[in-house]
Amino acid sequence: AIGLTQLNKLNDIIEKKKIILETYKKLLKNVDGMIIMEPEELSNHIPFRVAIKFDRKVQGIMKYLSKNNIETRTFFYPIHKQPCYKDCNCINDVCNDFPNSKYVYEHGLCMPSYPELEIKQIEYVCEHIRKILNVNETEALIIDNDLDPYMQTR
Repeated sequence: AIGLTQLNKLNDIIEKKKIILETYKKLLKNVDGMIIMEPEELSNHIPFRVAIKFDRKVQGIMKYLSKNNIETRTFFYPIHKQPCYKDCNCINDVCNDFPNSKYVYEHGLCMPSYPELEIKQIEYVCEHIRKILNVNETEALIIDNDLDPYMQTR
């Protein structure tokens, strides 16, 4: 029943998510040290998440945003790091280290983007992204030196 009700709201949800993405893009347009991940040209993209790839590891950024009541999540955990693959010979082989998978996981964060998010809340998030990117990477890591980079746990 909940799913059917949501389907009735789907067009409104899609439109709100597009506005949210465009707002992030506008507010972070000239910010160095990050890029908002964009869909391929001519794709029929529905912004499921606002995904930002940073030029540094995101541990300190994530901690700083959390301390400012901004909940983020990392990009998807690399599948080859899942516990069920720890003994797989093909994964342990050096040639299958999957550096791109590890890189985007360690450098990517998804920003708040639920349909009810207000413009002033996005402005708040973007203000804090700009602030943390003005801190050098060493200082950002000091902010968050107690999180496991893969599991985000203490």
